[in-house]
Amino acid sequence: MVNQILDRADNLIAKGEFSSAERLLNEYAETFREANDTSSLLTILNELIGFYRKQNNEKRCLSVINEIINLLLGQNTDNSISYGIIFINIATGYTAFNYFSDAEVYFNKALSNYNKNLAPTDSRFGALYNNFAGLYFGLKNYTKAREFYFKALEIAKKYSGTELDKAMTLLNIADTYSNDFTMEQEVDKLVNEAYILLKNEGLVKDSYYSFVAKKCAESFLNHGYFLMYEELQEVAKQIDERYR
Repeated sequence: MVNQILDRADNLIAKGEFSSAERLLNEYAETFREANDTSSLLTILNELIGFYRKQNNEKRCLSVINEIINLLLGQNTDNSISYGIIFINIATGYTAFNYFSDAEVYFNKALSNYNKNLAPTDSRFGALYNNFAGLYFGLKNYTKAREFYFKALEIAKKYSGTELDKAMTLLNIADTYSNDFTMEQEVDKLVNEAYILLKNEGLVKDSYYSFVAKKCAESFLNHGYFLMYEELQEVAKQIDERYR
């Protein structure tokens, strides 16, 4: 049932019907609260963290985070990877609104959980490392950010079909050199590697590709690659029009 709810919410979000998606998720959250169904409630609240983060709604995002933290009090959060995923979402929500010290606490909780439940090369470490790097990027600790971005890149290289993830990570690494003019050649190399990955003809041009294309386009623009920016923006526009 919960997966069906999330699918319905995702479909509404894809169509730009954000108010309907928010209402749907909150209605079911209340249903699960009344039923004392903590597991289902945590899943819905976890989704709402990401929803409010993307909507830049700090107040509601933090409210959801606080509810989740209270629900987790006294629970054994080491015995399931699902808790690690929740910790990442909490930390990413905190990072989005510059609560960096709180974010670091929950990224470390996620790292501890993953270390106990996953093999060191499991692909799920990639998202954790990328998001952890984002925390240090926000703190302008670019050396530490690169350390985690390179960890994420090494994970992605171990798996096929990760071209989009590798492209985003390469551009994230390039962004850490933005203020270091001695690294211009390295930035050029990273940007071009990312562009080649995005141009892979085997990639499916779906809504996720559009999301990545727009995200990468901004990085290309920031580094002065205007043609790459315009090309990816146009590709994303064409994809989005197909999905409307």
